Amino acid sequence: MPNKAHGKLGGISTLLVCVAFCCIASCKRASDDPLTRWEAIPEEPTQNAILLQQAERSRCIWSVVQDASTHRITIQQAAHEPSKEHQVRMQTETGVLIGTDNGEYGGGLILSDDKRGLTKRLLDTNVLQLLPWKSGVLVFTGLLHLGVDEGAVWLYSKGSDGNWSIKKVADLNGKPSVISSANGNVLAVGGHGVSRLDQALNLTEVTLPFAQVFPNSITEDVHGRIYVGMNAFVVRLVPAKTGYTHEWFTKPGCLR
Repeated sequence: MPNKAHGKLGGISTLLVCVAFCCIASCKRASDDPLTRWEAIPEEPTQNAILLQQAERSRCIWSVVQDASTHRITIQQAAHEPSKEHQVRMQTETGVLIGTDNGEYGGGLILSDDKRGLTKRLLDTNVLQLLPWKSGVLVFTGLLHLGVDEGAVWLYSKGSDGNWSIKKVADLNGKPSVISSANGNVLAVGGHGVSRLDQALNLTEVTLPFAQVFPNSITEDVHGRIYVGMNAFVVRLVPAKTGYTHEWFTKPGCLR
């Protein structure tokens, strides 16, 4: 005759194991979420909203970072760094690419080959970033000055005939302030929102009111969620059936 007490105990043990497993799994998910202890903004702010005006003057500046080994996202306090003229370089088969950004005074992209003593000008526009790509080099350009706000992505690559050339991949919705790569994709963020280039160079753009909050960092986790650091807020974009949902988070005291 079966032992009913033993059966009940076995069922309880199984239940406890399931509860413990579920708790461990959910706790791990919570610990992996860098925004667990942050305050969610119930309604997304629109352009020139009071929240954005408060954020513009906020002393809280948040930066998002992805750990190279664990791929976990962390959030850190950051210092405001004023924009300045800069130069970027990258070695290629044909020589060194040198990109300059002088703001309203213009910039350019040149190819310098010291071995042959040759210099070739490839672009006559401000170069913001150079990123290595599987078929060459991605070149980000842009200008934000007075009524001009523009950005673009170019690809410098070798064709089937063995010759190198540069061509525009896409126009962006304004000048990006930060460009980074994560999980094989390329991310850019500026005053008009987020741009994402996948491994096939397909462009996805998400329009967001970032002009007043000065985004300073952007990354993507292994689940495809995009994090953006800025004044007062961290914004997370979560993949949905059509585009992304937007989540805004802040800390107490950042909005005054």
